[in-house]
Amino acid sequence: MTSRNLLGTLLGLAIAGQALAAGVFYSEYIEGSSNNKAVEIYNGSGASINLANYVMTRSNNGDANPWANRFSFTGTLGSGCVFVIANSSANAAILAEADATSGLTFYNGDDRLGLYEVVGTDTICVDTIGELGVDPGAAWTVGSGATAEYTLRRMAGIVDGNCVWPGSGELEWDVFPQNDSADLGMHGSIGCAGNVNPEVSNVATIPAVPTEDDPVDVVADIIDVDGTVLMAELHWGLASNALTNVIAMQSIGGDAWQTMVQIPDHNACTVVYYQVVGTDDAMGQGSSPVMSYTVDCHLTIPQIQGATDVSPYENATVCTEGIVQRVVADRFFIQDGTAVRSGITVFTGTAPTVLVGDLVEVCGLIDEYFNLTEFTADPSVTVLGSGLPYAPVLLDAATAATEDYESMLVTVAALTVTAEQNNFGEFLLADGRGVIQADVDFFPIDPAPMLDDCYTLTGIQFYSFGDYTLFPTEAGDVVSCNVADAIDLVGSFSLNANYPNPFNPTTTIDFTLAQTAEMTLAVHDLAGRQVALLVNGIQSAGAHSVTFDASGLSSGVYFYTLSADGFQDTRKMVLLK
Repeated sequence: MTSRNLLGTLLGLAIAGQALAAGVFYSEYIEGSSNNKAVEIYNGSGASINLANYVMTRSNNGDANPWANRFSFTGTLGSGCVFVIANSSANAAILAEADATSGLTFYNGDDRLGLYEVVGTDTICVDTIGELGVDPGAAWTVGSGATAEYTLRRMAGIVDGNCVWPGSGELEWDVFPQNDSADLGMHGSIGCAGNVNPEVSNVATIPAVPTEDDPVDVVADIIDVDGTVLMAELHWGLASNALTNVIAMQSIGGDAWQTMVQIPDHNACTVVYYQVVGTDDAMGQGSSPVMSYTVDCHLTIPQIQGATDVSPYENATVCTEGIVQRVVADRFFIQDGTAVRSGITVFTGTAPTVLVGDLVEVCGLIDEYFNLTEFTADPSVTVLGSGLPYAPVLLDAATAATEDYESMLVTVAALTVTAEQNNFGEFLLADGRGVIQADVDFFPIDPAPMLDDCYTLTGIQFYSFGDYTLFPTEAGDVVSCNVADAIDLVGSFSLNANYPNPFNPTTTIDFTLAQTAEMTLAVHDLAGRQVALLVNGIQSAGAHSVTFDASGLSSGVYFYTLSADGFQDTRKMVLLK
């Protein structure tokens, strides 16, 4: 047969998936780090075979020539036995199982490996890993893994080679982490000498769905029908192909084994991958597939928002609960309180079906949309009950225009228009302590705001195109006011009695500011000398607490004075040592 006819026959038979040597096929493929590479061939034909009748080939980077690189076998391979070809620079565990080393194993994930049987003057495709004449890029996809940086083992139900790739050949493999050679040198549960390797089943985690505070135990049943289970290990990691952590397991009675040390707790939404490996008294090994669990993703809204502009759970799927505060065309806003960072946007893309006051559970992907933290990508929304929304948080303009109140319902009182409405419905207002942008996109103001108009605005504090923007959304959110008569809605100035009093050596002083103001809180002795300056600077409106440590002072009577924006009050305290 000419080489052209030989190649044509070879390609035709490969496409048809035909092979004369039933039961001979690739049983394991290791594409490990560095030179940790090996290929295993299994004889499941029921009889010994002459390996001289077989050739393994490698075609690099889409080369259509199946004979570019080849390895010719020698010797005899018994039924149920395997032949391992390894890279000469592979690690000791791989080389311990190698029957031969060859430069043919300098393959990468995009190199096709062929297995052929020589029958007379014909060469027949027996099996293939990859597609001849096609460069897939980095690798061919195989199940949840690929032909690069994974170990592939032929599924237990496969009894013959398959030259149809893609289409069926790539569907016949179990995927294991890179550098996993635990089963190299055997195929399935039955080794060449007849030893039955351990079988691992009923693998489970305790608890089944751990929270971020839960360390995790793993249990499994491991049986060995022709011997005893000598040892078991749990391999785990945070990537399916990098189970680099190993925990010994112990027998807990019968066929059951359990980890001797727990997998440590992880942050919410972390995916942990793990695999149980059992070893019998003949040093045969069996393992479970790589499994995984996800740490419970039910979080509070402040946890999702995090302490910075970007959520620590960006691109993670999480769940939370909250009260619907406002609903607009394609999104709604929920809060789980009135503290800072207690609000979040739920983007639905279509008209939401929830109502203001609904208690909802939302599960979905967290996205930073131009630095706005939001649920996106069609979140799951479940109504758990109904009630009243949280009251708006009363703020001044400077405090409202911050990350702390993103997506929350707020009120800012006595605002004066400083820049009229632009083409996008945005205008600027100020209250003497800061400037805030408002937008009438969801609820137009009629007539349009004019310079020096006064409003008290309620709405969702939003982040849009690089600016914090207040969005009124319904009637009653926009109230006209008179600047001269405007009432400060934040509260009043006050200085409370310290506690405890008498004290030694520390005490707490509470005070309230009606608005953001520059203030001082000072301590004086009976002679009027200042002995401590507890606060000196601008503080936001609201309630505050300060701890006073008098460790360096003598027992006696002291006075503390709050001075802020024309307000002043003094109270007495007693230090007893």
